[in-house]
This record gives sequence, structure tokens and C-alpha cells, in this order.
Amino acid sequence: WQDHWHQCLYIIRDSTKVNAGASVTLACHHTDTCISFSVHKQPTAKRLKTVWDKPHLTPFRAATLADPDRLLLFQNVISSVLNKVGLNSLCLDLSDFSLCGILASLHGARSVVSLESTSGELPMIAARVAQIGNELPKESADFQIIQCHSENLTLEVLAGTPAKVVLSEPYYEKLEGWHLQEAFNYYYLLRGLRSRGALDNHFISIPTRAHVMACFIESKTIFNAYNVCGDSNNDICGFDHSTVNAFAARYHEHDLSIPLWQYSNKYSELTGFFEIAVLDYDNVTITGNNVWKEVPLQKRGTVHGIFLWVTYDFPLNKHKDDGDAMTTLHTRYRPYNQLVRLLEVPVEIDDINDYSCVCRVAIGNVEDFETHQLEIKVQKKSTLLFQS
Repeated sequence: WQDHWHQCLYIIRDSTKVNAGASVTLACHHTDTCISFSVHKQPTAKRLKTVWDKPHLTPFRAATLADPDRLLLFQNVISSVLNKVGLNSLCLDLSDFSLCGILASLHGARSVVSLESTSGELPMIAARVAQIGNELPKESADFQIIQCHSENLTLEVLAGTPAKVVLSEPYYEKLEGWHLQEAFNYYYLLRGLRSRGALDNHFISIPTRAHVMACFIESKTIFNAYNVCGDSNNDICGFDHSTVNAFAARYHEHDLSIPLWQYSNKYSELTGFFEIAVLDYDNVTITGNNVWKEVPLQKRGTVHGIFLWVTYDFPLNKHKDDGDAMTTLHTRYRPYNQLVRLLEVPVEIDDINDYSCVCRVAIGNVEDFETHQLEIKVQKKSTLLFQS
């Protein structure tokens, strides 16, 4: 139900109170592209009002929302942080769909602001319905959804109160499947808000850190699938594939977002897992940026590329005097996509002691409007020049 098909999420605008055991009429209309639902307590022969919509959830989003372990993680983390900072602290949710903001309100936060900056209608509608479904705002819980771009969110918009707790899944509808970009986006949102004085000097971020993780792999299947095809003239059965190949040959320069777990028997890990960089959200700093990393090979094979994912640290401070207890969320597993960067020319390893893999990531101030620049090399140890 979640691997291939999109799921329909239709928001019924006019709510209807129903009782357990009662019969209701669900009216459905559809065309080839749109659908409409309405609920009625009594059957009717009259033509019903139709509100057309084109809503859907991607399989990834449906899977994450239906994941009880993921939801429990957010509940525990948000509850523990609120116990530390107090329920009167302003909580600011910077993710689409307002999931963390809703959970903060349900755990007693008395002042919550959720930013919906996406241009899509679905996250905003879903957030509104979640707000109504949880009977927010309440007399003891102020809950606001603000639809604007983050650069317009200032201290004045927050009624002069800087946010003490900043929450994010992180999830952004326009960046779905690109989790490295989601991690960067949240970092830049924090940096901008802090520069405008919208965050408390000692604010707490949920999550606290994002670790950019990586591993060099062998995968002839992936390398061939996302590369040039045809003969030396770009020809297959008389069809010219030169235009397709002009794009297919770029994955040594750009990332490929795929669910690597679907290739579980089609790739082999040639190195251990290692950390490239760390985004520290609490202090709004980056470590490991633009620094070469040398990684030893652990097994023989042909190096075709590297895959990347993000590991988030979440604080678990049960009491004010607790230390830095952490729990983690990984995007290395199902249902998340991982980023793959291929070598232009694969390197065959006959002796792991003769070769090393090196990589470097540059975050920010990158040409051509890219979010980052990734360089990967496999070289003989006698010729390693990564220090330069």
C-alpha cells in the first residue's frame, strides 16, 4: 500500500458530527483527474454540492505518517524538552504539515506558532484540519498557523517574543526525497531567523544536530542504470539516444536520489560508514565543511560511487539538570531515499591496502546555485593528494 501507489488525502471542508454505530452516507464524485467526497447523515436524492480537489500523498509521506515508532520518537522528545524549558516557552514549528507543532500543543505547550511556507495547498489544509481535529487553539493553548516565507517571519510577527523551542521533522514538501537538502534548508532557516532576532539566545532545536553520513559502494546495476546507453554512436536499434545520454552522463557531477534499500542485493558496501560533516542546529554552525576525509577500504571490489544519508540527533532531557542524552533518526532505511554520487570511471580494487577513498563536501557558497559540492576520489595511497 505504500511502495508504489499514491494515497488520496481528501480534506472534507464541512465537518459532520457522527455517533458510533450510526449510519451515514458518503457521497463520492470523480473525473479522470479530480475527486470529491462529502458526508451526510441522511440519504438524499438531491444533487450534492461538489468540491473538486486533486489531493494525494506520496508513498513516502504516507509511510512516515503511519510509522508508530517515528511518531513516538517525536512525542518523547517534544515532551522531554517541554519539561526542561517550561510550557510557557514559545514553540516554533518550521516543517510542512505542522506535525511537531500539533504534538507540542497536545503535550501542554501554551504558545505554538507553525510556519507553512510551501506554495502547495495540501500541507496548509492538512495542518488546519489537524488543528481543528485536536480542538486547537484552546483557552490554555494558543496555536497559530502562519503562511508566509521564512524571511518575512520576524520578532514583530511573533508578537515580540523570540522562540525558545524550534521544531522540525525536518520535512518540506518541495524537497521530499532529498533529505540532505532538507537538512540544509532547516539550517538556513535557523540562521536567518537568528539573524533577525526571532530566536531566543539559548533556543533549543528539535533536532539538535544533523550528521551527513556516507559509504563507498560497488554496484554495477546502479552504475549501468544511471549512465549512458547504446553503442559508440548512442544508437539502440536505430534510435538516437544522444539527447538522453547528455543527461545520463552527469551523475558524477550531481546527486541521484533513489531508495537504495530496494537494491539490497544489487550493491555492496566497500567501506565502513563515516561522517562527512555535522550541522549543529543549536549553535547554527557546520563542522567538517570543505575538509578532505580519507576512508580505508574494507573489502575488494569495484568502486562505482558513494551513497549519503542524514542521521539526526534529538535531545532527551527529562529534567532541567539532565545531561545531553540523545536519540537518533536515520534516513538510511526504508522508506527514505538516499543520495548516490557515481564516479565518472569506476576503480577496480585488487588490494585494499594499496588504495584509499577520499571525499570532501562544500556546503554553501557553491557555484551554479547548488546546495553543496561533493568531490569523491579513489587513489593509490602513494599518490594521495587530498591534503591539498
